[in-house]
Amino acid sequence: MEIQVTADKFRCGIKRYPFAASSVSGSIPADVPAVPSAGQQFCQADLSVKNVGKRPLKDGAQPGADASISVGDTQYAATDLSEAIVYTFLSNANNSGKNVGWFLGDVINPGQVVQQIQVWEVPAEAKPTAIVFASQQEEAGETAAVEVRVP
Repeated sequence: MEIQVTADKFRCGIKRYPFAASSVSGSIPADVPAVPSAGQQFCQADLSVKNVGKRPLKDGAQPGADASISVGDTQYAATDLSEAIVYTFLSNANNSGKNVGWFLGDVINPGQVVQQIQVWEVPAEAKPTAIVFASQQEEAGETAAVEVRVP
């Protein structure tokens, strides 16, 4: 999969999303309020995902799924709740006719750019410094990581 990911915007201190979160996997109950746990905050990255290859990506791309955020030398992965927020947000966008390139069956053609988000739940006092995108090379069994600094 040949994609280019750009973090267009990054913000923390989010205390609530204006919708209830739903999880397709059932990892959280349906329609959970999209608020962080006590002592936590949400951080959100707005991502542009571009197909830089020569073939369509026929099942989309989820670069944020393996991403974590760094606070100093500590990394935080997405939680079940933050993943449910991403799913709900992108599902709503998809249902309103926007190709977010995230779901099975979504197509991202060569040169096409789609907009996605990724959300993490971290301690309220945390000041993230970077997003770390991990990618597994299945054939080689190797993992590569790319770190992107955030303001």
